[in-house]
Amino acid sequence: MHEIEQLHFRAGQPPSVLLHGAETVIPRTASVTADDLRRILSASCGGSLYSVDRALCEGYLTLPGGHRIGICGCAVMEGDRIKTIDPSSLTIRVAREHRGIGMILQDSTLIAGPPGCGKTTLLRDCVRLISDRAHERIALIDERGEIAAVKDGAAQLYVGSMTDVMSNCPKAAAIPMAIRTMSPQWIAVDEITREADADEICRSAYCGIRILATCHITQRSDLDRRPIYRRLMSENVFHELLLLRQDHSLSRESLEVRS
Repeated sequence: MHEIEQLHFRAGQPPSVLLHGAETVIPRTASVTADDLRRILSASCGGSLYSVDRALCEGYLTLPGGHRIGICGCAVMEGDRIKTIDPSSLTIRVAREHRGIGMILQDSTLIAGPPGCGKTTLLRDCVRLISDRAHERIALIDERGEIAAVKDGAAQLYVGSMTDVMSNCPKAAAIPMAIRTMSPQWIAVDEITREADADEICRSAYCGIRILATCHITQRSDLDRRPIYRRLMSENVFHELLLLRQDHSLSRESLEVRS
């Protein structure tokens, strides 16, 4: 049970687990109902769904300890924005520390791979090593609260003694704030997906700050197909690529610095 990666609950289907990359139905279990899904969501936020309205509108909810519930269902719209989601399926991603899988990085690095391959876990351990072994200041932008899982001001998942964590704040706002106030030597972020994020990443790199980030791709050539990452590559933001595969194997390569 300690190796479960995800739990899946889909209305009308029995629950299932993701274990070692394979999803399996839990034997001798009844089908999940819509009421079951609503009860899971309600219990996860102490009965106050209103208090987590912003996260629900983005399709996820972060739990204590860095675990995350992904939500899929019927979106209730208010104008052109999602007001809430009536769930038809939930995925609980189990967050775990795996110390010793990371490495001390020397320069800006992009951790890449498909969903669920362990990018966030690897990023967390690299942050820890940069902080505790290399003794360099690193600002961790934990937008969804699942990398460090800060509660009452303290990280529940260990990210190092020289790490400053900014939680539950959009990257584009958090990055310049961290630079102004914490004087970091590194900035670490998960999943660069917006142009505004890329803008601040580039500005940080221009200031000589090293960047550690993750992205969803399956192979090196995907970086050239996605406009945001094509721009970051052309700006020479990242000098090294750590490419994870679904089986958690890892390849490491230099990213060519273009003149």
